[in-house]
Amino acid sequence: MEHRIPVWVWLIAIGICGVIFFAGRRAHLLHYSTTHQQTNVSSSPSSGNEPIHATAPTEEHNSLHIDIPNPPAPAHNAYDDFLLACKVLIDESGVARAYADTNNTTITLTEKETLLRKNARARTLLQTGLAHNYQCPPIRSFAQAMPYAAHFRGLMHLLMLDSQVQAAHARWDIAVPDALQAIQLGTKIQHGTILIGYLEGISFQMTGARACWSLINQLDLPQTMTDLQSLQSTLSDQTTVAEAIREEKWMALATIKAMLEQSGKTETDHSLDAQAIKQLPEDRKRQLIAAYTQYLDAWIDNASKPYAAFVDVPPPSDPYVRQFAAPNMWKLYLLKAAACQANLRMLQLTLALQAYHLQHHTLPPTLDALTPAYLRMLPNDPFARQGSFLYRPKGSNYRLYSLGPDGKDDGGEAVDNGGDINTRYRISEDSQGDLVAGINM
Repeated sequence: MEHRIPVWVWLIAIGICGVIFFAGRRAHLLHYSTTHQQTNVSSSPSSGNEPIHATAPTEEHNSLHIDIPNPPAPAHNAYDDFLLACKVLIDESGVARAYADTNNTTITLTEKETLLRKNARARTLLQTGLAHNYQCPPIRSFAQAMPYAAHFRGLMHLLMLDSQVQAAHARWDIAVPDALQAIQLGTKIQHGTILIGYLEGISFQMTGARACWSLINQLDLPQTMTDLQSLQSTLSDQTTVAEAIREEKWMALATIKAMLEQSGKTETDHSLDAQAIKQLPEDRKRQLIAAYTQYLDAWIDNASKPYAAFVDVPPPSDPYVRQFAAPNMWKLYLLKAAACQANLRMLQLTLALQAYHLQHHTLPPTLDALTPAYLRMLPNDPFARQGSFLYRPKGSNYRLYSLGPDGKDDGGEAVDNGGDINTRYRISEDSQGDLVAGINM
């Protein structure tokens, strides 16, 4: 496989933009839900999985009614293990700096190893969590803080620092599994979260994947097979961006409910025309809720399909709905999710191709030759309406690629914007060319 310096900065940049956007939106609506996120919400204590029945009090009782699901947590929730790991993590910022210092220029390898030993307890708790199911506590308010998301990044840095140290000692059988666990951590924290958490998970996944791309050629056949099985297990546990958008919908509806229940005027009511919304006729309020729900449901439907099947969703015409929606951002999130999925699935295929090559001393003629000995089934290309990735063997090398955002087979010609190395291979909605394994990351 051909390798070039991968372009991954765009993933972090989009993630930061997403976090800034949603953080801003949270601040925009904070005053409506700070005092309401636990008030006037009831659920049956019997099972924990019954819907919340939320009714905004009006002159006509039950004239506004919103059912908001309350998903149950697993008996042993990995979320709790990760929180404990964060609490005992020693020198979180130091771990991040050590990982960032890839050339050991300011932090020596010995100092990195010392830092890892000090965090043995955190690593044990992290490992416990990775062995169990994860469910993010339901986020039902724009005011509901997510401080744990930033600290979970410290756990990812701990994994990647260990991978870096093990690679320095040529312990590939530890370095690659560490990076795969970063992918696994990113996959787990996406369960039950809103888009901020989902984007953070993508960042973890791509950080681990980048390390894997640089290390897997060092693996022997048994370790390649072990790591392939590990990655397959992680990918089978993935949730979808559609689920994250659905959680986003429930959070917004709960915030709207709290706003409609709020009486009187607050200092910041002007930011969302709250008083105007509260004074709307009941039929108009129902229309607002229905329009917002319909808008988000259209995006959930889009996110449930391959990127190539995207159908444009017109921005909401209702001026009040626009205050809760993000009409210019959703397709960007779908693109980011599809690009991450494509990279992870091509990493899976690359491990399978390597295992085949190590065992047979030649490359397979087609990807179909990888099933069922190496893969249970071929993964779908998220940028294609149907079918798997494209593969062109050439002697002892090959090119593996996705159709990319334009949905066309460009013969394995990578998206190439020219110019600066940090943006040269960046994928955007208008990109022409293919998303090539090891290049467009």
